[in-house]
Amino acid sequence: MHSTRDVWIDNAKGIAMLLIIIGHVSGDLTGLLSFQFVYGIHLTMFFLLSGYTLKKKPFTMDYVNLKFSRLMTPYFYTCVAILVMDIWNSFFINHDCTIATVTYIIGKDILRSFFASGAITTFGTIDIGTRIGAIWFLPALFFAILIFQGLLQMTQDSRKLGIVTFFLAVMGYISARFIWLPFSIQSGMLASFFLWIGYEVREQELLNRVKWYHYFTAQIIFLATIFYNYSDIGFVVAYLNDIIFSILSGLSGCLLLYLISFHLKSLKILPWIGRNSLYIL
Repeated sequence: MHSTRDVWIDNAKGIAMLLIIIGHVSGDLTGLLSFQFVYGIHLTMFFLLSGYTLKKKPFTMDYVNLKFSRLMTPYFYTCVAILVMDIWNSFFINHDCTIATVTYIIGKDILRSFFASGAITTFGTIDIGTRIGAIWFLPALFFAILIFQGLLQMTQDSRKLGIVTFFLAVMGYISARFIWLPFSIQSGMLASFFLWIGYEVREQELLNRVKWYHYFTAQIIFLATIFYNYSDIGFVVAYLNDIIFSILSGLSGCLLLYLISFHLKSLKILPWIGRNSLYIL
C-alpha cells in the first residue's frame, strides 16, 4: 500500500473536491436527487488527509510562515481579487461610481474577509448580508494545523491528543452558536479533532488492518445515518447534526471513499484534480 499511497491520497482529494462541487450545485434538489449527504464526507476527508500527511515538526516561526504562505497568502490574494471585482462590477455593470458606494464595498469586503465565513453573514450586531465563500476553508485549515502541531509539541500520547482535540472541537461547536470568531477559527477547532484521527490512522497503520467486514460495517452505518439525516458535518459553521452519529457517518463514508480511491489507480483525472484542489476551490 505504501508505494501507491500518494496516488490514493490524490484520488481521495479529487473525489472529495467533486463531492464539494456536487453538494453546492445540488442544493435545491430533493428526494432521490438530493446529494446533501456529501456534506458529511467531503471536507471530513480533506481534514483527515491533512492529519494523515502531517508530521511533527519544530513549531517555529519558519513553520508558521510556511503554512501561512501556503494557505493564508492565497486566501488574502483571493480576497483582494474579490474586492477588485466588486468595485469593477459597481463601476461597469451597475454604473455606480460614487464615493459612498466604493467605501461601502471596501468596508463590506474587508469585514467578510476578516471573519472568513463561508455561511454566516451576521457578526455580532452587524449583518452584511454576504460572505467570503468557499475559500473560508483555507484559514480554517491553517488554524487547525497550527492547533494540532502545537499540541504535538506538548505530547504525542494519542489518548491525550484525542481528548484535547475533542474538547477543542466541542468548544468550537458551542462558541459558534453564540459568536463567530475571525478567520473561521472555530471551524479550525472542530477540524483539529479530525486531523488527530487522520494522524493516528497513519501512526498506527490502521489502513493496513482494514478487512472486508470493516467496509461492510461502514456501508451499513453510512446508509443508516443518511436515512436518519445524520450525514452532515457543517465545518463551515462548526456544526454537527449529532455529535456522535455525524462523526460516525463521516468516518464511515471516508473509509468507503478510501476503498474507492485505492482501487481507482488507472484514472488520471482524479489525481490531477486532487493535486490541483486549491486552484479548483
